[in-house]
Amino acid sequence: MTAAARRSRGAGPAAGTGRPIPWWGVALAVAAWVVLWSLTPGLLEHGVGSLLSTELGTQVLIESALALVVLALIALLLPRRTARPLAPSQQMWAYTVPAALAIALPFHYSLPAPVGIYIVWMAVSVLWQQLLTFGLLQDVLRERLPAWATILVVTAIFWAGHAVWLPDRFGFDQPLAGLGIVAMGLVVSSLRAWFGVLHIPLALHLTFRRNRWLALGVCDSRTGRDRRGLVDMGGTAGTAAAGAEAAPRAHRGPRRSRRSRLRGCRTRPRGCAHPRLDLHGRPRAVA
Repeated sequence: MTAAARRSRGAGPAAGTGRPIPWWGVALAVAAWVVLWSLTPGLLEHGVGSLLSTELGTQVLIESALALVVLALIALLLPRRTARPLAPSQQMWAYTVPAALAIALPFHYSLPAPVGIYIVWMAVSVLWQQLLTFGLLQDVLRERLPAWATILVVTAIFWAGHAVWLPDRFGFDQPLAGLGIVAMGLVVSSLRAWFGVLHIPLALHLTFRRNRWLALGVCDSRTGRDRRGLVDMGGTAGTAAAGAEAAPRAHRGPRRSRRSRLRGCRTRPRGCAHPRLDLHGRPRAVA
């Protein structure tokens, strides 16, 4: 394998950027990742969007727009590092799969917010997570660590980003969900190390997200509930939120992120009527 091919796959010691970044630069990059990860659209219940709007759909759109602005600024400040994981490649054919699912989504959709909000939110959130973690951060770590160690460290950081900010869904008390995040981190970081670009990981992540929402959007007309019977795919937070409007904060159970609250099943006279949610996807008050 030539040196150019090694650099294109992120396998060279400096990943094609000259001298390796110093260790203090690595620590600074990890710290920057922590700060930027907290800006993931829809991640926090009281995120930036909640300062400007009280409507959940508007909040995630505001946060998605902010994420795109931040990505644009990063691209201006670090053009070579930003362009490398998104370089044109024959692997871009993989985007046809999530694109086809996006076309099919409106025909199976019954969640509270408009379908366009979910599609924009999903696309921006996936691009944000992938580029920050498996693009920029993985390149920085690869300049100082061997390939196998880079994959392990990036996977651990990716899992921590979910376990710390969403402990009710990916914390230590949710081992299966946590293992799913670890497995995804290992697969995506390995694909990035092998191919050098993020097109296939992005397509896989988008496909995974859209399949989840297709499953959430298809409701059982016999029971009037989504087929999982829960507010969100996490399983625990949704059922614990029943009666949350009438219960004191101390008895509401684990705090849910806006991701969980946005994934309710819309109440309708027939079909997808969820007994625990109102027309806006909020938990109903219990008399």
